[in-house]
Order: sequence, then structure tokens, then C-alpha cells
Amino acid sequence: MSWAVAQPTSNLWNIGPRGFSETFDRLEEAIRNSQAHATEPLSLGWKGYLCDRAKELEDACSKPGWDGYDATPVSSEAVARALLLIELLPEWIQLPELAPSPEGEISFEWYSERDRILSVTPQKGLLIYAAVLGPDHTQYGKAPVRDSWPDEVLAVLSQFFSHAGHSSTYH
Repeated sequence: MSWAVAQPTSNLWNIGPRGFSETFDRLEEAIRNSQAHATEPLSLGWKGYLCDRAKELEDACSKPGWDGYDATPVSSEAVARALLLIELLPEWIQLPELAPSPEGEISFEWYSERDRILSVTPQKGLLIYAAVLGPDHTQYGKAPVRDSWPDEVLAVLSQFFSHAGHSSTYH
């Protein structure tokens, strides 16, 4: 049976009439799902990890006061905003950490070995960001979310939190 699952296009799979039982339909769906999963690019693995982490934060921080104080629960809308931003993340950046905020949002945080920090928090239609990039260098602001990360945030990511050797217009 495992051979037929591993190679559904084999003659063994195509012999005889198509099944009509509920079990056959579930098996056929499982095979389709495993084929789709097997063809997903490996480079999206870290984005999948971040998506899973965002959903974990929703579960862990779903009650009022989840932080032991007065924190707002992380809502499904906050998770949806985070998932959109994960999808829009450029491939060349360092993996961010995701953290719940007391306001019920999910923040993206980057840290480097030189005491550089960037925190980005999506809110309805906006990204709120703050960066400490050196002893005398801070940046902060808010920018609308459209169909990509705002240029000012991408510039900070490119200069301070990118993988070496990427090809970005911000470098």
C-alpha cells in the first residue's frame, strides 16, 4: 500500500474502476494533499514556521490579562494581519521573532549582535515601527500597509537585518 501512495500515477493506482466509497475519497484526498505538500518549495519553510508561531501566540494569549496584567487578547484579526505580513516578507531578511503585544497585536522583532533592534507591529492598515540602530541612531514611525512592506522599514531591514549577499535596491 505504501508504494501506491508514494507513486499514485503507477499502473497499480489506475487499475480497475474508480472507487465510490467515502474511504476511497479520503484516501484520494490524502494522496493529493501529500503530492501538493511534496512539491512546495523548501525556501518557504521559515515562513511556514512564522505562520505556525503566529497561530500559537493566538492560542497562548487568547484570554484577557494573558501577561498577568491587563493585556488585550490576541485576536484572529491580529493573526490575519501578521500572516499577511509574513507572506510579504522579503526572502533576504533575517528570521524575525514574533511576540505578542499588550495591545493584542503580534509584533515582528529583529535583534543583531551589535545591540540593534527593530520592532514592527501591524495595526489596522498601519505598521508601527521603532528601531535602535546604534548609540545615537534611532528611527520610529508609522506607515500604511499596502501590497508590500513600507520602504522605510525595508531600508532598515536591508541595511541592518539582511542575509549577506542579497540583491536589494536598499543596500
